[in-house]
Amino acid sequence: MRFVYETFRHLHPGVSLLHLHGKQKQSLRATITQRFTTANHAYLLCTDIAARGLDFPLVDWVIQLDCPEDVDTYIHRVGRTARFERAGNALMMLAPSEVGFVDKLVQRKVPVEKISVKSGATQGSVKQRLNGMIFKDPELKYLAQKVTPFLMFC
Repeated sequence: MRFVYETFRHLHPGVSLLHLHGKQKQSLRATITQRFTTANHAYLLCTDIAARGLDFPLVDWVIQLDCPEDVDTYIHRVGRTARFERAGNALMMLAPSEVGFVDKLVQRKVPVEKISVKSGATQGSVKQRLNGMIFKDPELKYLAQKVTPFLMFC
């Protein structure tokens, strides 16, 4: 989680970037939740701690960087968007070994649109940029060594 947050932070997105996870103190999680809820535009990177029980009324997108353990978890994650009769969007990135999860979604009648990413120049430039950031920042390098290769080089 922290590696993804720090990586995005290094990219300077120009929008408030927040992160939420279970290892934070409850008071900090409450502050971050409040900041995200009241922001006009913000990105919240979070673990499944935000999948249930938190109400974010104006979320437009939920992007999942890992495959949920089951369909119910998927539904709760994407349930953070499309609230109060608003439309919402969800995107889930899967490694080739996780593509079978789509069949489970289809069995539960969850609408799915498959988008295949073209391999090529884009993937190489992302790898180069990530490697450059990691090379320049020892803390980011340390965090990168603790995450899976899929997150590092997707």
